[in-house]
Amino acid sequence: VGVEECLRMEGDKTGALLACAASIGAVLGGADDRTADALEAYGHDLGLAFQAVDDLLGIWGDPRSTGKRTWSDLRRRKKSLPVVAAVAADNAAARRLTALLTADAKKPPAEFQDFDEAEFAERAALIEEAGGRGWTEAEARRRHTAALAAIEDLSMPDRVRERFRALADFVVIRER
Repeated sequence: VGVEECLRMEGDKTGALLACAASIGAVLGGADDRTADALEAYGHDLGLAFQAVDDLLGIWGDPRSTGKRTWSDLRRRKKSLPVVAAVAADNAAARRLTALLTADAKKPPAEFQDFDEAEFAERAALIEEAGGRGWTEAEARRRHTAALAAIEDLSMPDRVRERFRALADFVVIRER
């Protein structure tokens, strides 16, 4: 799975859901196409920002906040954005990570479930060293900025605009 493929899948999932949620009120309320389209773009980018943060939390999130085990996405062998971005990098950590993940894929699920914490910690460290964590954090910020830019020129009451901003801000700073 490549980065673009991962982003497309997340856009078709979380991006589409939030795009619909952000724009449906405008459509049903009779807003013009420009407004509905801007809100749809806001929601789509916000969905991608949400998913990027979710993918970060799936590896590095605090279990007390997320309710998930440490490295939960690694335990599930999920090809999330940090993993895919790390594997796509051209450096020694990416090559080592790719070798480990390739070997992991050949193991039966029961053997993989018997990994100790150090094995998951090693994979998480390699993802970070290869640049997957930093890339995903930057992607969340890019999508946050794009979401806010999509609604920047829309005519709306200040209190409404502030709520859209607050939602976007929450998406990228949340811890669960």
